[in-house]
Amino acid sequence: MPLVSVIIPAYNAEKTIEKCIRSVLGQSFTDLECIVVDDGSNDNTASIIQNIEDPRLRYVHKENGGVSSTRNLGIAMAKGLYLSFLDADDIQTDQALSSLVSAMKINHADLVVAGFYRVVGDKISNKSYFKKECLLSRDAYVSKMSKKPAEYYFGVLWNKLYRRDIIINNNLKMHEDISWSEDFIFNLDYLKHISNVYILNTPVIYYYKTAGSLVNNNKDLLSRTIRMKLDVYRHYKKFLEELFPDDDGFLNEKYILFDSASDGGALFNKLGDEKIFINENVLQDRGYLASSYRRRKIAEKYLSVIAGRNNLSLNDIFVLSCLFDNVKLTTLDEFSDFLQMDKMKIRQSLMNLRFSKLIKYKENNETFRSIAITDNSLKIMDEIELARHEIESYVFMDLSEDEKMIYQKINQKIAKKEEKLL
Repeated sequence: MPLVSVIIPAYNAEKTIEKCIRSVLGQSFTDLECIVVDDGSNDNTASIIQNIEDPRLRYVHKENGGVSSTRNLGIAMAKGLYLSFLDADDIQTDQALSSLVSAMKINHADLVVAGFYRVVGDKISNKSYFKKECLLSRDAYVSKMSKKPAEYYFGVLWNKLYRRDIIINNNLKMHEDISWSEDFIFNLDYLKHISNVYILNTPVIYYYKTAGSLVNNNKDLLSRTIRMKLDVYRHYKKFLEELFPDDDGFLNEKYILFDSASDGGALFNKLGDEKIFINENVLQDRGYLASSYRRRKIAEKYLSVIAGRNNLSLNDIFVLSCLFDNVKLTTLDEFSDFLQMDKMKIRQSLMNLRFSKLIKYKENNETFRSIAITDNSLKIMDEIELARHEIESYVFMDLSEDEKMIYQKINQKIAKKEEKLL
């Protein structure tokens, strides 16, 4: 049974579906199934999907019935412990599933809600409603949501991770009779049956903004759109009345009925600036230094995500990570040599970690004595361990148990010889 089922409804998605699927299958998190439900496409969607060879990819074609019935079929097919939903024109970030799963596991959450990248042309911005990561009670989350219920952050499916047992045990489904904000209503139904929500600020999706809306594209649909908004408002009103029967302060009818869904403010950065820089030419090299470069970049890629989640710098996480490994370092020179990092940066990181109450130590000139990791850092340690496990799972993915044993024995011999040379 896979840990995560990613459900993708597709209708005439020949221009985007391959990138979408490969963004899921290409992640280093491998314990997944990717379920693509084709809602009666009449273009090349089917042939594109069927040309992708991966045993984790499951494809089914159905008669056209709308996105809700398509997602419901995906839910019925899913086998994973957790469910992730993706639209056919979305792209998951490199570590979307690993970030979502680790947040769910470490915090024992019923729902994880993450940030996302909003992309318009070659501009990108990082969107998240909350300033800090935290575990909220369900009611505290709903209280925040009630201030801006039309925000994409709260309404959409693609920035969240769900527990499949909650969905199945409570017979939760997409409302097939509603064709506007059906994902928002599903989220309301899900929230009724959970205790807590973990807020993950790590972006998990590239959301590509496209011009136009239901009303803008066809003015004749205005009256039908208002009727649909009324239906959504009734669901929302009933939901809040059930959760907060003695408090009507959450309701804001005008906002729900007439405000358009919003994905947040201005754009700041150029697309590509959000990634760790990697020299593609060096990646293809098989030299000794190129191998060291690849290992370093893998570490940067994973540890930078953990750093962002914990309001730390990448250097802070490198220093903390080597302390987790019980590397015997006590002077700035030793830290600098081991991490290949400037001594001033190391000193700053040690001070940051101490200020954040993640480590304790006494400093004597350039000597750091008895550096101890505090209990506050245990959550970060769990995140680092999960990242290492994920990297190892990916690297050894296609190797047999015998091949793994042979590799480990050879690696041990090489390590001893390297030690002798040094």
